[in-house]
Amino acid sequence: MAQALEELHDQISQVSDNLKDAASSRKRFAGNNEIFIVMKPLATALGMSQEDVAFALSKGQTVSSLAAFKGSTVAAIQSAILSSVTSQLPQAVSNGKLTQNQATRILQSISSGAWIDQIQSIEQYQSQTSQALEQASQAMKDAMDNFNAQVKSITQQWRTK
Repeated sequence: MAQALEELHDQISQVSDNLKDAASSRKRFAGNNEIFIVMKPLATALGMSQEDVAFALSKGQTVSSLAAFKGSTVAAIQSAILSSVTSQLPQAVSNGKLTQNQATRILQSISSGAWIDQIQSIEQYQSQTSQALEQASQAMKDAMDNFNAQVKSITQQWRTK
């Protein structure tokens, strides 16, 4: 019985580690307002829905390849995003959704093109987080199945004594 409890403890620890990894990945990207702010204007500039853009990026497409496919360039997409975001940021700052420093950083990120790497990173993050959560879910299911099997075995042993 002690061995069974030790195995169960190890499985639960694995689930906990998987959930911590997923939470850690989420925290790394929580402060990246640039990513979320550019998604809508990016989709609009590409003539796609945000979901379609996110799906394409998660499947390995790049902003450059999407722009080329849509008959555009990254420079044209960047210009459209900069125009859209520049008009939205003052309202976000006045509403208290962003600080002026955040708004300035966002504009710098878009102007420099750094947002492109961040967009790719968020898609990788979403994929990694989904995988970690799936692994944690499977590990939890396995741990519960193992626990139930052990309880059944122990119950049967007690009944036969």
